[in-house]
Amino acid sequence: MRRAFSAFVAALVVLSAVGVAAAAAGLAFTGDDAAPNPYVDEDALTKQVHDVAWDDPLQYEGDDGSLATLDATVNESADNPYSLTVTDIDFDDADEFPRKDSETDNSASALDASEWTKDMASSTGSATIADATTAPNVDALNLAVSGQSSGDTAVLSYSNVSLTSDVEKRYLQVAADVNSIGSSTDAVLRLNDSDGDYVEVTLANSTMDAASSTVVANSTTEGAVLQYQIGQLTTQGSGDGVMGELQSISVRVNDGDVDVDVSLLNAERMSMYGFGEQLKDTDSDDDLETVTIEEPTGTVDVHSLTTFGPALSNATIHGVSMPVQHRAADLAAEDVSVSFNESDKYPGYDYIAEINYRIDVESAYDLSHSGLALQQEQKWPSDRYLSIEIAEGTGDTAFDDVSSWTDVTSKVSSEGNLLTLDDTIQPGQKISIRERLRITEDDRSAMTLSGGAGAIMGGGGSGGLFGGIFNAFTGAIAGVLGFFGIKLRGS
Repeated sequence: MRRAFSAFVAALVVLSAVGVAAAAAGLAFTGDDAAPNPYVDEDALTKQVHDVAWDDPLQYEGDDGSLATLDATVNESADNPYSLTVTDIDFDDADEFPRKDSETDNSASALDASEWTKDMASSTGSATIADATTAPNVDALNLAVSGQSSGDTAVLSYSNVSLTSDVEKRYLQVAADVNSIGSSTDAVLRLNDSDGDYVEVTLANSTMDAASSTVVANSTTEGAVLQYQIGQLTTQGSGDGVMGELQSISVRVNDGDVDVDVSLLNAERMSMYGFGEQLKDTDSDDDLETVTIEEPTGTVDVHSLTTFGPALSNATIHGVSMPVQHRAADLAAEDVSVSFNESDKYPGYDYIAEINYRIDVESAYDLSHSGLALQQEQKWPSDRYLSIEIAEGTGDTAFDDVSSWTDVTSKVSSEGNLLTLDDTIQPGQKISIRERLRITEDDRSAMTLSGGAGAIMGGGGSGGLFGGIFNAFTGAIAGVLGFFGIKLRGS
């Protein structure tokens, strides 16, 4: 018996060391009869900054500059839950063409407005060339031509480039936001050699088919991308008919006006950029395949933020959005309190369960929230729910001290329904939820881990961190005592 008692004491010491973890894991949230899992559903959480090197899509930079992680879960019921725009991605290659000194150091940039010139000899309009941004810290080149009539041509040129090897194997790569375009405007981007030859693509033309592989955009849009191997373009002009070198780039705006921000211009790479991967049914067989995104237009949806190509391994994405659920299942121990009180008041049921949650929809300068609603799946018939109450703006007030409860039990309807308990949720305010249910012994076992050993009580529940630890601690003691044939009241 002395050895048994020593084992019991040792067990208590271990349990006291892991009490917080036990409390955090006290409730089970998977399975048909698992604990209620209310959550704040969010149509779109938008992060102003996401570093591709971060481990978690819910990491963000807090207001104090430190890295933080939301206590939430990305709603991955969507195949491609992350939305972004390519022209809002900051990555080194975007403005390093042409490299003049080495593969890692450049002394020129085609996105530097000071290195461009304009020729308005054949135009009655005016043109501006300016440094711009498409998102914070994302450099861009703004090219704008206005006041042109039919027959006018404005020529904007960049000449600080000289490629003399493997030109036809390289790719012309452009990403742009088209801010405005005239109905008759034809803006083309040309790569020119020294003897009069050139190849070109359409930068903006409202009458062209945007699905064409040589058209960047046919309307006002953001994030329009073209990647085309130079040797596959038709060589035109008065030279020898071979595009064997690249000595200048020009944008020719014909017959109308245009305003465009170019955030990527490159003609050196021998492979395409990969702007993430997408799950897509490519052959109508209902099977999803992984497709690399290479030439998107507008907002693009990706299935992961870790699938960008090597050239974007250190990229920063601005304005990435995702659907998020701030779930009870994600909460720490101090934000959960549970008690199972024996009761013979309701024939056929063994306990009245009282479960309290405190959900926090964090706010920060780099976060913006859209479409917040407190929801919950109704797991049982309506008569099992004795009450559901919510209170907003409770901070860290202990559950038993909250006095501003609002009864929303009337929201309960039919088993299997999705209940919207509150659609006026505001970020930055903690929401407390209290649910009272009539349950059986089997229900209690299904709601708690290890058959309920982590969350059994015989009386009223305590709120806050102490209550969560106490619940887990006493429940675990019950398990230890059970080993010795001793039974706690309520277990």
